[in-house]
Amino acid sequence: MIKKIGLSILLVSVVTSVFALAYNVQSVRAKVITVPDDYPTIQQAVDAASLGDTIFVRAGTYHENVFIGKTVMLVGEDRNTTVIDGNGDYRRPVYINAENVLVTRFTIRNSRFEFTYAGIGLYSASSCNISGNIITANFDGIFATYSFNNTISNNIFDGNNWNGVHIRDGCTNNVIISNTIQNNRNGMSLEFTTNNYVLENYIAYHEWDGIDIMGSRENTVIGNTIKYCFTGLYTGSKDDNMNVIYHNSFMYNTYQVTCYSYPNTWDNGYPSGGNYWSNYGGSDFKSGPYQNETGEDGLGDTKYGMGEGNVDNYPLMKPYTPQRILPYTDKYTYHAGDVMKLGLHVINLEHAIKGCVVIWIQFPNGTTRTISHVHSKLLQAGLDYNNPSYKTFTLPSLTPGIYKWHAAILEPTLHAIILEDTAQWQFI
Repeated sequence: MIKKIGLSILLVSVVTSVFALAYNVQSVRAKVITVPDDYPTIQQAVDAASLGDTIFVRAGTYHENVFIGKTVMLVGEDRNTTVIDGNGDYRRPVYINAENVLVTRFTIRNSRFEFTYAGIGLYSASSCNISGNIITANFDGIFATYSFNNTISNNIFDGNNWNGVHIRDGCTNNVIISNTIQNNRNGMSLEFTTNNYVLENYIAYHEWDGIDIMGSRENTVIGNTIKYCFTGLYTGSKDDNMNVIYHNSFMYNTYQVTCYSYPNTWDNGYPSGGNYWSNYGGSDFKSGPYQNETGEDGLGDTKYGMGEGNVDNYPLMKPYTPQRILPYTDKYTYHAGDVMKLGLHVINLEHAIKGCVVIWIQFPNGTTRTISHVHSKLLQAGLDYNNPSYKTFTLPSLTPGIYKWHAAILEPTLHAIILEDTAQWQFI
C-alpha cells in the first residue's frame, strides 16, 4: 500500500545529483583511524585522534577503560563481536567527558561493581549519541551526571547489576528512545533531573522497578512498554511532580504504579487518551470527553486512580502501539562504489492520519536537500509497511563524514512535524 504514497519520486538521477552536491561541499577532511591496524588499543587511537575523527574498531575483545575527552566517533565493526570489556577491574569500559561523541556497534561489559560505575559513564557530556550497542554485566548500563542534550537509542541493556539506564544530578534534555531494557535490577532511574524524555522503550523483567522517578520534575514518559516488573513506575518523593506520563502500556507488573507525588499528568486528554493498564477492570460502552455519549471509543468509561490525587482520566482499552516512520540503511560505513540499501518502515496502527511524507538528506556540514515531498497522503489505520530495499543505489565519491537520512510525516496545512526519524551513516 505504501508504494502508492509516491515515495518512488526518489529516482536514481535525483539521488545522484544530491550526492554530487555532497562531493562539492568543502569541509575539513576528518580521518579514519582503525584499531588494531593503526593503533593496538582503542585508547591510543582516541588519544591520537583530532576533533571529528572516526575510530573504527575491528571485531575482537578489548580489555580497556576508554576515556573520551574530545569530539570523535567510536564505531565498532559489529556489536555482537566487537567488545569493550572492563574486566571488572577498571572504573568504566567507556567514560565520556566531551560533546558530540558517537559510540555505536559495541558490546560493552564488566564495569567495576560499585555505585557510579557503569558500562558507559557520561559526565558533563552534551549532544552525544549512544546507539546500537549491547550493554551488559555492568553495575549500571549507563550512568550520566550533569549531562544534557544526549540521545540514547536502539541499545540493548540486559543483565546489569543495578540500573539499565541511570540519569542523575542535573541532567536535562536527554532522550532515551527505542531501547530494549530488560533483566536488570531496575530498568531506568531518573534522579534529581528535569526535562528528560523516555520514549518508546521496551522495559521488562526487572527485579524491582521498570522506571524510578526520584526527586525529578517535568520529565516526559511516552509510548513505553513496561511489564513483568515488581513496580512498573515508582515516584518516591513529594518532589516528583509535573511529569507527563501517557500512551505507555503497563502490563502484568506486581504493582503497576507506586506514587507518592502530585501533580503528574497521566493522560493526553480526549480522544488521545492515557495509558494501558492490564489490571483495569472498566468497560468501554461510552464515548466523549465526559464518557457519557453512546458508542465505544477505545477508552475506558471510568478513570484509573493511583493514589495521591493521580488519575488517568482516559485509560486505554488496548496496549498502545506508536505511529512511526523510520528510514534505515543496510550498514553504517560506506565507500565509493558501495551499493546502499535505503529501507523504510512506516507504522500507523492506531488511527488513519493524513499528512505530507517527506524524505531528505543531511550533509556533513549541516546543509540539507529534500528529495521527496508527497502532499496530503492518507495513511490507513493498521498500516505496517517495512521494505529494507526501498531504494538502492551505487554511491559515487563523496566528502568523507557523517550523513543522515531524514523521513517525516507533516501536518498537511501548516507542515508541523507529526512524526520524524533519522538514519545516520558514514562515508569514508
